[in-house]
Amino acid sequence: MRTRACSLRVAAVLSVAWAGFIAPAWAQTRPSAAQPIQTHSGPVTGKDVGEVRAYLGIPYAAPPVGPLRWKPPVDPAPWTAPRACRAFGRACPQPTRRGVQTPTDQNEDCLTLNVWTAARAGDKLPVMVWIHGGGFYVGSSSQDLYDGAALAKRGVVVVSINYRLGVLGFLAHPDLTAESSDKSSGNYGLRDQIFALEWVRKNIAAFGGDGGCVTIFGESAGGVSVCCLLSSPLAKGLFHRAIAQSGPAPSRLNDLRAAERHGEEFAARLAGKGRKPASLEAMRSARWPDLQAAAGEVGPGPGQGTLRFLCVDGAVLPDSPAAIFTAARQANVPLLIGATTDEGATFAPLLGVRGQAGLRMMLALAMPGRADEAMRFYGVTDDESARQAVAQIIGDAFVCGARLGAAAHAKVQPQTYLYSFARVTPWARRRGLGAFHGSELPYVFGRLPAMLYDASDRKLSERMMAYWVNFARSGDPNAPGLPNWPAYEPDGDRHLVFDVEIHADTALRKAQCEFWRETLAK
Repeated sequence: MRTRACSLRVAAVLSVAWAGFIAPAWAQTRPSAAQPIQTHSGPVTGKDVGEVRAYLGIPYAAPPVGPLRWKPPVDPAPWTAPRACRAFGRACPQPTRRGVQTPTDQNEDCLTLNVWTAARAGDKLPVMVWIHGGGFYVGSSSQDLYDGAALAKRGVVVVSINYRLGVLGFLAHPDLTAESSDKSSGNYGLRDQIFALEWVRKNIAAFGGDGGCVTIFGESAGGVSVCCLLSSPLAKGLFHRAIAQSGPAPSRLNDLRAAERHGEEFAARLAGKGRKPASLEAMRSARWPDLQAAAGEVGPGPGQGTLRFLCVDGAVLPDSPAAIFTAARQANVPLLIGATTDEGATFAPLLGVRGQAGLRMMLALAMPGRADEAMRFYGVTDDESARQAVAQIIGDAFVCGARLGAAAHAKVQPQTYLYSFARVTPWARRRGLGAFHGSELPYVFGRLPAMLYDASDRKLSERMMAYWVNFARSGDPNAPGLPNWPAYEPDGDRHLVFDVEIHADTALRKAQCEFWRETLAK
């Protein structure tokens, strides 16, 4: 009933809002960003960007410093005078990573969010909450690519959030577990995301949004976060749709005790060789660059993998999200999930796998005793085919993860939709990247520089934004004028392919996904 009620409310608004002849009425009722908006912590003002109002850098939680470092988030100190929110807040501390826009202004006082809205007086528009990617150790909501104005123009309120990263966001330690009320530690970055959703529920109506019609969406680690929030009892009821882009539900996570052991090793490195491990007090008083150095989060390298930060802590995550999906214990809300066709193109070079010998070693770690079987399946006969196979295997992990997530979710929720993003621009083709990891993001946010994209790309972007907004509105991405996107059913195995020509297809990487399912089950 919630989905239908939300759809009816929004349909009533849009039937008026998109009628061009009532533009003067819109101008009369659309407020200025200079007018203060009252949040539960205090009033804020923003800035006008055409027909959209942007409120940037709104604190949603207190700075997690000193005694609040490695604690669940709490409300910020209240304020009474209007707070000018016209610039992004500072990014959470993070290392420099090659190929990623690294924020120059970093600080632990980083738990802020941003709101874009074109709502008029009395509107209750669908809300879309963006969770950025970056492997849980880099990234920020202030990245140019994540500007929410283009989506907001289409009748939604867009929110993007910062959350704690790396060791500051995901450290587990026995002393942290002992002091906590729920006897868990780690996953503080996920707790930040949940706290931001609570902020949205309390405050978004003041920005013209409907707190009962909230969609979470994210890409890469943001997509993994979406799957984690679908699996977390602490996030129950805080959102009503979910979009996971190139971030399937993870399966192999440390349990709390294993994560705590890593935390103890970190405390020993922070103290230095031959010294007693750093106490919790010492860790909370240390400079954050020193914490990053002890955690090995410095330098331009790719890190040690996204999933090293998450753990099954018993509170935020009672089990791995993949296990929760398999047991049909995830949130029963409409889900849109998918991946790009060449996810592995940008990751493969970072692994440093060299030739057949290197690939066999990598596979032996992932699937002991079956490395040769996998190499035969991917047609590895020389070093060059081994190089190509690395990218294909990584890509299949993303695609098959999305397909598996869609199949599991479709058993509990008929409004489940699977996609494959296949558009390869000429500049990406020249670089041998294909439809690489993250290549759908400019289309989702309508951020396509003219020098890199053409008219067909802009048309694809318009259609993708329409699908995303339709889904946020009703749980169904379809609407008149768009190619039909069939709901996913394991028997039909249908999905939508986003390319210059959008079309439905079946059996997305079926042979590869069946190979991995059967091989890993042996």
